[in-house]
Amino acid sequence: MTKINNSSIISEIGYNQLKEELVVTMNKAPVTSYVYRGVNSKLASDLLSANSKGSFFNNNIRGKFTSTKVVS
Repeated sequence: MTKINNSSIISEIGYNQLKEELVVTMNKAPVTSYVYRGVNSKLASDLLSANSKGSFFNNNIRGKFTSTKVVS
């Protein structure tokens, strides 16, 4: 997992290339992570390098991939 310090909505991002799974942890309590399936490595890389990770996430990932909510 990569800690994200400059996003108002995302605190961590992780990616499993073999499973094509993107894990996004949100900043708000309770700490909630979402696993998005079918995300290719280019899209995951683009998210990590985006100037606004929240905007990129909302425009390109949220609602476009099958996801599972994981509450810690």
